Amino acid sequence: RITSLPDTKSYEIEENKGTFQLDDLTLTRFLVARNGNMKKATDMLQKHIIWRNKIRPSDIVATDLEKELNAGVWKVSKQNTKDGYSLLHNSSEFFSPNEHEVDKVEPLTAFILEFAMRKATHPEKKIVVVFDLAKYSLWRGHGGIKATRMTIIMIQTALNHYPETLKKIIVLNAPLVFSALWKVIRPILDPYTAEKITFTTKPSILLDYLDPDNVRHVFKIIFSSKILLSLVLIIFAILKLRFRRVIAAQ
Repeated sequence: RITSLPDTKSYEIEENKGTFQLDDLTLTRFLVARNGNMKKATDMLQKHIIWRNKIRPSDIVATDLEKELNAGVWKVSKQNTKDGYSLLHNSSEFFSPNEHEVDKVEPLTAFILEFAMRKATHPEKKIVVVFDLAKYSLWRGHGGIKATRMTIIMIQTALNHYPETLKKIIVLNAPLVFSALWKVIRPILDPYTAEKITFTTKPSILLDYLDPDNVRHVFKIIFSSKILLSLVLIIFAILKLRFRRVIAAQ
């Protein structure tokens, strides 16, 4: 483990704040993000430390982002995935661009990602993110200039400062009008990150990452419809019962 880079010192390491360290996990992430090129990885990491010294993510607390967090756009599931990755849920239903400030996007992204990374129990400290776009609407400004700018800031913050922290991105219920925003987003993503993104209308994909016993809490977040939620829970109860019968018969 190292404590600094040439001409670049981390206030967090020097002051023993937060959990950021220049350990093997951090170094590996930046190295992988730059395809094993040591010079490029070092340059990226130096820029990241300068960014951290400016943004000071370890000093950000929930009260600094009270309005943004209370909006409910972002939620961190109480349960991790069955492999120990943190699970984040982003809902377009609660996203009203005109009610939020653009300059809050960067610290909010840092706060949420760092919280989720700390919560992960898997050694890789990676995150599974679910974007539910069922309520995505041009009428609510989701595809407007401000929303697009906010989305780009969020993505750039994640790519430039939290490389290799995303295990999977699941985009649920993306409407046709989302394709316009996707055309703006797609060129920003590197091929490796783009491969982690799955578009689907089937929430059952979460079973690849969650134990059946933990699905109830997560689906309460994703589904606002009580009827649909009830149907989903009934289906999982039936599947669970059949699974137990199969095990008992063996």
